[in-house]
Formats: sequence, structure tokens, C-alpha cells
Amino acid sequence: MEIFIFFIGHKISLIENKRTLNILMNVLIQEYINLLKNRNVINDLLVNDSLIPINLNCDKDNNISLVSVVFFLDFLCVILDNSNVDLNGDDLFLNNIINYMNENRDPFENYDGEIFINWIYDRMERNNMLFNYDINRILSNKKEKKVKSNFDFWALSKSKAEIKLYLIEMRKAWSQKNFVMESKIRKSLIHIFQKKPVIN
Repeated sequence: MEIFIFFIGHKISLIENKRTLNILMNVLIQEYINLLKNRNVINDLLVNDSLIPINLNCDKDNNISLVSVVFFLDFLCVILDNSNVDLNGDDLFLNNIINYMNENRDPFENYDGEIFINWIYDRMERNNMLFNYDINRILSNKKEKKVKSNFDFWALSKSKAEIKLYLIEMRKAWSQKNFVMESKIRKSLIHIFQKKPVIN
């Protein structure tokens, strides 16, 4: 129960950010899955609401609510009373989330559009960066939310150098893709104008 006290008593600002709630919920879901595996429970779970043993409450934009996070956290605290699994970890995972949020702003805030979101989602999928039980996947949210929450969950366990390297490579790859797309558009326009008959 001390994890709950830490969460409410010392890090109240944590609950004010939707992005942080996504990260926290994903961490708790992963701990829940680990618990099932440690108890030799067959983990043949579909990616839907049935994974979470509580009713999920969301806001008007279908973001996970603080109420759901707290209820799920409370549920884990109860079932861990008779378990050898240490969810608390000396508050390490909560500190990691807070430190990560303080050091890393939204890496995709300057990128917009469906083309980019589809591209980065496919890139993350190829790099095994998508969490099967991501909260935004469970809630059937759009790809943009899935991209952001999956990246945060992945980055939480990485070093600053690893995160920086990934973002540098991502920006470089996106710039190259844009260059190729723009070149194709220019060639298409040139081809169209060349075929257009000249009117005297």
C-alpha cells in the first residue's frame, strides 16, 4: 500500500498530465501481466477491456482517467499482499516516470498529419516498439495516441543516449522520406507540363 501513499502523498503533480497517466497505466498493466506469468496463469488475453479487471473510465476524448488508474493501482496493491512480486521497487518506477517526464517533452509535437503518424507507427512496429497491451490500444484510440504512449513506454526503460539516437535517426529517415516524396511530386508535375499541348 505504500506505493499508493507515495503516488498520492508525494507526487500529486503526476496525476495532472494525461501523458503521464498513459505511461503509468502501461507500467501497471505490464506489472499485472508479469504477475499472471509468475503465478503460472495462462496469459492468453485478448487486447480489449477484458484484460483489465476493473471498469475503465475515460474522459470525453477517450483518455484514461485518474479514477481508473487509481482503482487499478488499488487492485494491484490488494492482490500483491500475498505475492512475492514487488510492484513498489522502492518507488523506483514512479521516480523513473517522473524523471522521464521532466527530461523528455513530447517528441512528436512538431510533427503533424496522418502520413507521418502512419509512417512512424509502421517504423515502431518494425522495431518491436509497440506494447501489445498499450492502454490506447485497449481503448481503441487513434494511431496518434498509440504512437505517443508506446514511445513513452519504450523510452522509459532506455538511456538518454538511446532515446536521443532513436530520435535523430527518426528525423533523418523522415527527412529522407519527405525528400523522396517531394521529388516524385516534382517529376509528376514536370511530366504533366511537358505533355500539355502548347497553345499558339
